[in-house]
Amino acid sequence: MGPQYRSRPTPCTGTARQAYARKPVSPYILCAQYHSRDRGPVDDQTCTVDQLKDQIRCFVQERDWEQFHTPKDLAIGLAIEAAEVLEHFRFQSETEIAAKLAEEASLKDIGHELADVLYFVLLMCDRFGLDAATTLREKLAISAARYPVAQARGNNRKYTQLPHKES
Repeated sequence: MGPQYRSRPTPCTGTARQAYARKPVSPYILCAQYHSRDRGPVDDQTCTVDQLKDQIRCFVQERDWEQFHTPKDLAIGLAIEAAEVLEHFRFQSETEIAAKLAEEASLKDIGHELADVLYFVLLMCDRFGLDAATTLREKLAISAARYPVAQARGNNRKYTQLPHKES
């Protein structure tokens, strides 16, 4: 059986499910429509995950990068970008890190590295047909079961090392 990911990404307007059902249209036309929209100010309060995926999809399609986005290469990209976040903190004391986080320029640089990580996470979710919000909620529920508040509060041990409550 072949790969379980989408070999052809969805066009870059509307929701992923709506776009996948549409007839193929030039990504240049769709992305031009996306870029011409009056979106107003965009922040965490006004932007949806679907809108972010849409913007990433346009970015990728405009550059014809779908061909390079195999699951392996996307995972490598994610790991590399996560490592770039680590570079900001490696070999630094807590005092040095606090000072760095107080500097606007450093904080912006770290934010850009985090955006690179988010880019790959959302790109992978889109490519694999995963709903990011649903997947995160499911994983939080699994983690909540593994780390009950009574045993995990204030404790940084792995769930396999937490004291288990006798039933």
